[in-house]
Amino acid sequence: MPAPSVISNSRSKKRKKPKPEAASVDGEGGATSNKLQKLNKDTAEAGGSPVNAFLRAWAWKREPLPDRYKYDLPYVHKFVSGGQEGSLTIQQKRFKETGFASTVWDSSIVLAKYLERWQEALVRGKRCIELGAGCGLVGICAARFGAGSVVLTDLPGNLSLLERNRSGNSTQDTQVSELVWGADVAHLEAPFDVVFATDVIYDGSVIHQLVATLIKLSNERTRILIAYGRNRWAEKEFMDAIQLDFDVVEVGRELLDSVYACDDVKMLSLTRLARRTPT
Repeated sequence: MPAPSVISNSRSKKRKKPKPEAASVDGEGGATSNKLQKLNKDTAEAGGSPVNAFLRAWAWKREPLPDRYKYDLPYVHKFVSGGQEGSLTIQQKRFKETGFASTVWDSSIVLAKYLERWQEALVRGKRCIELGAGCGLVGICAARFGAGSVVLTDLPGNLSLLERNRSGNSTQDTQVSELVWGADVAHLEAPFDVVFATDVIYDGSVIHQLVATLIKLSNERTRILIAYGRNRWAEKEFMDAIQLDFDVVEVGRELLDSVYACDDVKMLSLTRLARRTPT
């Protein structure tokens, strides 16, 4: 009797279900891991050292990734706080008419890693609020870094995903709230100690409402951190609009995380100017 073929044997075996994927920030699972592994392998084969800072700074970026990593799969963000490693699982989804809030942008990773580096000074014990929070990465990180309280705000159509990520990452003293820029903020009990925002200066038609909201949420002791990537079409309008009320400093590259920083993401630190006395 002829031996059974390889094909018939393979069909009789049960196939294992593939494990679910996730797009990870720092090299365990997902597209980022694959890129880092390939870079390490290529460098080793060339007789060099492990991936240098330049290559690592390129490998984490999300813009070049296939769509499924940016919209369909959850994004896993790893961090260290209080000497303990932790992670967040941030759900994403495809864009709708409400805007571009449903994916994790590079600028939010840069700001989240900046907060991780300076968590004791910037967020621990502070009242924080995130504007245009989208998926909520920055504000949820702030909560994990010991913020006294965090409010995650966005437009009504974006709140379901924001609430899903808030509740899914078990963050205490964190709430989700609707906020339309320029509207009343009495329900938020301003001022806050720290205000975060990422990729909020791409639409010139709402810049004055954004600045008005920053004024309402802050006082002269508030620290405002705004990071943005290439979607900066209203940057000039924003800088013109804040000059009378805020002192503005660009956060230097040396203060950012040594890996999670890039030339196409800029970060600003704003503080309110002293109130002018009418003459």
